[in-house]
Amino acid sequence: QVYESNASMLIAAVRAAGLPAPSVLHARDENAALSDAIQNILASSDILLLTGGVSVGKYDLVKPTLMAAGTEILFHKIAQKPGKPLLFGRRGETLVFGLPGNPAAVLTCFYVYVLPALRKMQGAAEIHTEKRRLPVLKSIRTKPGLTHFLKGKTMNGGVMPLEGQESFILKSFAEADALICLPFLRARVALQLAAVDALPHAGSEPRRIERHPALGAAPAGG
Repeated sequence: QVYESNASMLIAAVRAAGLPAPSVLHARDENAALSDAIQNILASSDILLLTGGVSVGKYDLVKPTLMAAGTEILFHKIAQKPGKPLLFGRRGETLVFGLPGNPAAVLTCFYVYVLPALRKMQGAAEIHTEKRRLPVLKSIRTKPGLTHFLKGKTMNGGVMPLEGQESFILKSFAEADALICLPFLRARVALQLAAVDALPHAGSEPRRIERHPALGAAPAGG
């Protein structure tokens, strides 16, 4: 049995950013149901977040349904792991993020792409999370051709990649205080230094900014 955790996770992440909890609609992987949910939220929100249904399978209906609703797709798929199927578009002034279905990939894409967009809409002077360069405390080999984001824990002047990096595992996110970015590489190499983003949920106070963009989250799937 597969449990739907993405909605609760995104609600918590949005609230940690100093925003009210977004409205959430659940849509089955059917054209009519998904179209109704998308049209409903596009008409009333500044940002639409969708989870699942953005790959290329039989039931991945998000992209064609968004296009039918008049959404301009600005990009679909990105050379990163996790989160390769990421989609971004807009209809009028409403931003649309099609996030992957696996929860760790959803949260990675939220911190890297969605949170900066929210902060920019809030008028924040600094839209990105705190960034540092730290030594990685164990050897890492990455698949060439992708930017990798790994959950990590800062310690002893460096950052330690955690166990459980698969995109369906959330336990490592609960333990992490940093997101390690390993750049797009063309060969397998062991890295000693890496760019590190501090995760906002790791002991930081949520930002409180007056303007609250409306959000809608429509997790795809039954």
